[in-house]
Amino acid sequence: MTSQRKVALITGAGKRIGAHIAQRLHQDNYDVVLHYRSTREAAEQLGAELNQRRPNSCLMVQGDLAESACWGDIYTR
Repeated sequence: MTSQRKVALITGAGKRIGAHIAQRLHQDNYDVVLHYRSTREAAEQLGAELNQRRPNSCLMVQGDLAESACWGDIYTR
């Protein structure tokens, strides 16, 4: 991802409404960070599709946002 582009973090992006929001923001030229807790397969599939449309425009982050350790993982990426 480049620092000059708009970036959106979408929580719960693996399925349903989160996935639709991610697709729409990506379509509107945002780079997206897809957060998921347990829907790895769906998030990876969506991430691959988005990166195929626009290379290096999507990053995936797994974790339980209720756990403080998850936030450290997000900040170090």
